[in-house]
Amino acid sequence: MDREKAILARIEANAGRDKIVAYLEYSQFLRQADCQKSIEYADLALASAREINDNDLEIEAIIGKAYAYIYHSDFEQAKIMADEVFKFGVNNESPNQMGTGYNIKGRISYLSGEISLALEYYLKALDCYLKEPKADNLMSCYNNLGTCYIESRNLPEALNYFQLALDEAEKIGFAGKDIIRLNMGCLQYEEKDFKAALDSFQTAAAYFEKHNMLNYLSDAYLNIGMTLFDLGNEDEGRNYYRKSYAMKKEINDLQGMCKVSHIIGNSLLDLEKSDEAYGYFLQAKNIAEEHNLSSDKITVYEDICRYWEQKNNFEELSKNQKTLMTLSKEMNANMSREKISEMEAKYKTEIYKLQTRELNAKNKAMSEQIEKLHQMHKQLKQEFEESARRLNEQDDLLSSQSRMALMGEMVSLIAHQWRQPLNVIGVLVQSFEDAWEFNEMSAEYIEKQVKLIMSQILYMSETINDFRNFFKSDLTGEFDLKEVIAKSMQLLDYSLQKAGIHFTLEMVEDCRLSGNPNEIVQVILNIVNNARDAMLSDNISEPEIKLSLNRNETQYEIRIFNKGNQIKSELKDKLFEPYFSTKGKDGTGIGLYICKMIVEHKYNGTIEVFNQEAGVEFVIKIPCVSLDEI
Repeated sequence: MDREKAILARIEANAGRDKIVAYLEYSQFLRQADCQKSIEYADLALASAREINDNDLEIEAIIGKAYAYIYHSDFEQAKIMADEVFKFGVNNESPNQMGTGYNIKGRISYLSGEISLALEYYLKALDCYLKEPKADNLMSCYNNLGTCYIESRNLPEALNYFQLALDEAEKIGFAGKDIIRLNMGCLQYEEKDFKAALDSFQTAAAYFEKHNMLNYLSDAYLNIGMTLFDLGNEDEGRNYYRKSYAMKKEINDLQGMCKVSHIIGNSLLDLEKSDEAYGYFLQAKNIAEEHNLSSDKITVYEDICRYWEQKNNFEELSKNQKTLMTLSKEMNANMSREKISEMEAKYKTEIYKLQTRELNAKNKAMSEQIEKLHQMHKQLKQEFEESARRLNEQDDLLSSQSRMALMGEMVSLIAHQWRQPLNVIGVLVQSFEDAWEFNEMSAEYIEKQVKLIMSQILYMSETINDFRNFFKSDLTGEFDLKEVIAKSMQLLDYSLQKAGIHFTLEMVEDCRLSGNPNEIVQVILNIVNNARDAMLSDNISEPEIKLSLNRNETQYEIRIFNKGNQIKSELKDKLFEPYFSTKGKDGTGIGLYICKMIVEHKYNGTIEVFNQEAGVEFVIKIPCVSLDEI
């Protein structure tokens, strides 16, 4: 409390830059104990830094907000802050700021259970940090890499990075070496040296308690509990579990609460205290589902299945096993992308080994090891390219199937759109015969009729051009998103009018993207066609579709609302899966899957569907600038 009073006194007594520095220190002080208040003080620092045009403090405030959001388990806002940090680095030509953007994204991925993606971001951060070495940044990155390799069960690599982190900590006299000691304890635990691990955890816990580092202290308590269990002291271990849970609840560490609830529940289940265990499982389930923690959802449903098996309630067991199978299927759908990330990370790891302390000490054999790494690089690159080629072939095939389905519908639309102008042309041609018979033929009459016929022919020609351009695959380049959406809706104008659907379009100016505009057309056509079919199938009175395009500093947002029936919750999560269709035999099940692939993989964006009070709304978000595009 003395430190808190001292910081508040500096805030009260100072102005300008010194006051902003005090805001930032207080935000960091509150980060683990009161995340929301930490964010508020980071905002105060950010606004004040911008008032005095201090770029250094502005970036520090954004970094502070990012970590406060991480402690608050608000990963979406933390990602936005990470992108801001990275943009600052690009504009300032600062490798350290770019590295910090990657480092924050790595932390978010790690906490989300995406270890391979976290490893990829940390390696990108290390690449930036090594261009402009600063001991504190390198220490943080090395420590994060070590934790990733523990999760990947690559213990020698984890030990190597923790040692590098300790080396950097020594350079700056880092008082928080116990954070690294905590991770070293995890490594000793994985190697089953439980007594050494317990000593490391208890030493670290004493430091964290003294300095009020509650988040780290809760992790230390959890690790002490696990180690005591393995040493046979289960009652004392369970006490530490509960202390860890209470502390994580106090600091609102949702993912930590989920993890500890899972561990406590299983320990109680082993004692056949099934009802008490089930209470912890339900807490973990509610947290995992509310915050969409994918890997935690699978773990907690495994726990719940184990509970119902112990209770001999096979009906509930079967119901929860089906949910578990669905979650596992969703996880497996991302396996191909995860595999490519693992391969790329493995390749980059081998390259970075050249910069480690061990290889530097063996520089006599450097030439031979470099050659081995080059060969490994070549082999891994070939494997990576082959895997990517196969995945692209599968995606291209699905995309072609989706476009062929759209082609059939568009051919039908053209047939309908041509029928009226063809009837008009027929009547105009017949009128020549009547004019000749009744002596009404004149140059003026012929000119008038020809103009009318040519206007109908021009309309038909434009329809064919729109259709032909849709199937061109070589239009890659910069395009106006507003114009592309407007063209998409021209293609659908007739079918919406025929279906009696009222359509409105609201779009802002200056929205430019790079890529193939026909991919965006394909996304819009698929979603609007699905909306039309759904409203017709459900006999919606006064059917309506609203499409809007907006933008902010970081992203474009396309919203497509239809006045159809809401989507059942059990179907909503499956909507973007391949070969899943709500149309039965009439649907291919690939349209929305292809939309998701285009938005996420081609434009690094997101696509989601929400039930609204009056219907259903698809929301597409595409970044103006992403980390991968820079």
